[in-house]
Amino acid sequence: MTQNKRNEPADMLDHIIKMDAPPFLFTRIRQKIAVAREQRITPALAWVGAVSFTIILSVNVYIVAGNTDSKTSGKASKLAQSMNLYPQNSLYE
Repeated sequence: MTQNKRNEPADMLDHIIKMDAPPFLFTRIRQKIAVAREQRITPALAWVGAVSFTIILSVNVYIVAGNTDSKTSGKASKLAQSMNLYPQNSLYE
């Protein structure tokens, strides 16, 4: 390799022209940061979301746990048999 090819990337840095930032750029950046801070979730809204999620989860657990009584499982068993569905977990029998 010659000396000229080794210095090519360094020579490219000599041709960089300094640019000035557009006016009011710093002000625009500060405004966007201020708007982003205002759009945070308030603690009250977070509590409402958490309570709603807990209620929905509780209702789902109650429904799933309530379907295990013998009356319901007997009806479900008869329905599954009438549709030729069998309560087996084996895929290869």
